Amino acid sequence: MRSKAPLALMEQAVMVLIFVVAAALCLRVFVWCDRTSAQGIARDRAVIEVQTMAETVKWSGSQGGDYEAVLARAAEKLGVRNVHEGADPVLTAPYDEDWSPADSRESAAYILQVRPVESDTPGLMKAAVQVRELGDETPLFEIEVAWQTEVGA
Repeated sequence: MRSKAPLALMEQAVMVLIFVVAAALCLRVFVWCDRTSAQGIARDRAVIEVQTMAETVKWSGSQGGDYEAVLARAAEKLGVRNVHEGADPVLTAPYDEDWSPADSRESAAYILQVRPVESDTPGLMKAAVQVRELGDETPLFEIEVAWQTEVGA
């Protein structure tokens, strides 16, 4: 009579193989969920930072002045450092992984930018406020803000 040990061993090997495949699939799902959760957390924080900056820009705009003065007041009020160097009046504020204002672009994980937007209406100034991850051109969140200024007589 032949031994049934090889069949039992083969059955155990098939069960271990099925378990390994199921574990690999579960691991992929857990990694995907973790990545999706981290993206959601970053997007939520980007919304908060953009809304805060938009409200501060509106307040700063109500104090009067051109774009450069408005953006300088907004940066000072929020305690962010404008690292943009150029002729255009653009506020560029770097943030680190913990969403604290960073000292430079090199130590930043996220970039908040406020750019002027052309307005056809006299006395109406607009700006686009966005946050994106460093090295990614797609914004995590972006809104447009507008405020009124005095029109010369």
